[in-house]
Amino acid sequence: MTRVVRLANPKSIGTAGDFGITIGHRDTDNLIEDSVVEGNDGPGLLVGRADSNDDWNGAHRNRVRRVTFRDNDGVGVAIEQESRETEVRECIFEAGREGGARQAVGVRLGAKIGSVELAGNVFRGGHSHEVERLAAL
Repeated sequence: MTRVVRLANPKSIGTAGDFGITIGHRDTDNLIEDSVVEGNDGPGLLVGRADSNDDWNGAHRNRVRRVTFRDNDGVGVAIEQESRETEVRECIFEAGREGGARQAVGVRLGAKIGSVELAGNVFRGGHSHEVERLAAL
């Protein structure tokens, strides 16, 4: 069963503390769409945790569509734990407001993730990396 996440009008989440939205620990089949995630003190969207290395506990088959990630600290979307069949499509990644480059990375892909589809995304502003892939240690 797909859980649809649509943020309440005006479909914006920001200044939520560590991160904007988190998906993890057996959190599967989510759809996040048509929203704005901005101004958080960590990733706009965090999928899993870097310290979780178990496919059973992974976040699988999650879809993110038409979401704007703006001015989050460090990264717009961080997919950190073992996960598979993740989609990030038609999203907009904006590095920061008024020349700020807080969100230096659009999408960060962890070393142990499975299939990820990135399609039709737009990157604006001073990203040092549109997509950053972390190497296995």
